[in-house]
Amino acid sequence: MLAVSVAFAIGMAAGAFLVVYALYRTLTADRQFAVLAPSSLPETTMHTSTADRFAICLADMLREEEGTDQPIGGPYHRGRWAYSDDPDDSGGKTMMGILQREYDAWRRRQGLPAQWVKHISDEELTIIYRDQYWLPVQADALPAGVDLAVFDMGVNCGVGNAIRKLQMALGIEVDGHLGQVTLDAANAADAAELIARFSDLRRAYHRACRTFWKHGRNWLERTARIEGKARHYAEIDARQPAPVPDGVACTEFTTCMAKAEIAAPEHMGQSNTGNTAVLVGGAGTSTIGVVAGKAAAKVVATCKAALFTAAWFGHVLLELVQTYEFWGGVITLAGATYVWLERRRKLKEYGI
Repeated sequence: MLAVSVAFAIGMAAGAFLVVYALYRTLTADRQFAVLAPSSLPETTMHTSTADRFAICLADMLREEEGTDQPIGGPYHRGRWAYSDDPDDSGGKTMMGILQREYDAWRRRQGLPAQWVKHISDEELTIIYRDQYWLPVQADALPAGVDLAVFDMGVNCGVGNAIRKLQMALGIEVDGHLGQVTLDAANAADAAELIARFSDLRRAYHRACRTFWKHGRNWLERTARIEGKARHYAEIDARQPAPVPDGVACTEFTTCMAKAEIAAPEHMGQSNTGNTAVLVGGAGTSTIGVVAGKAAAKVVATCKAALFTAAWFGHVLLELVQTYEFWGGVITLAGATYVWLERRRKLKEYGI
């Protein structure tokens, strides 16, 4: 009976701990809503202002240029892949995606002496990417997600090519000029479908490049990663409720964006999904513990082996795998673990 008590106590203690922990985290996660004044409303969606959208997209793009995750707003990591001088790349000397000749021209316009592009500062590369890539494609006026896709292709393939592929994806006249007609069409389109069509056209563009034999795989993988992030941002944008028109009272049946905005959790303790996964995992662990206790009791009752010997553990395991409750607990625990890990991945990768 000692073995029964020990196994049962361990299972119940583990389950109870996880349940209490989940409830504690749920009750202490008090930052569910961030109250906003009407004047401080986001200028656009993706939970951010247009300035923040540029910072987010810049970090996503620099991750592709440098090879590691980049903090939003800097300081930016500069690892072994940050600088390149590939003889098969027409760009020549490049640092964080900025070409030496491009950097020289920018510093010349600022009245500054030329210097090695490897020494470019975070402030300088931010200004160059904003003024020469983000603003020319009018990313501030594009839907969330579409802005990242067009901006990244502009950096990787040229602004003119990115604009033309966007117009092709929209099915409008392709003139390489991103004016009001293109902006209206982009904002009227389904963002996720537009991103998918645009990404397909970008892949076709890469395949037609003469150096595809060498860089093609990296280009296609970059396109796939950017497409995934862009579509994710578009989905966030689509889930945000539209502002209530003027004169409509805020009630529990309407959402007033001037009143509150859903804030992303800062850590897993503030994630309802994460806390629910912990709660469900605790239930699965408790189930396994109870079944283990019953199996141990049965083995002891039949005197199949001495307590806590290899043979004893083998008999207990054999009893466990023959019960539906054990497998139900295992599946529940595995599913909850997957949900928790996937939620943590999204929080770390997308900040939502």
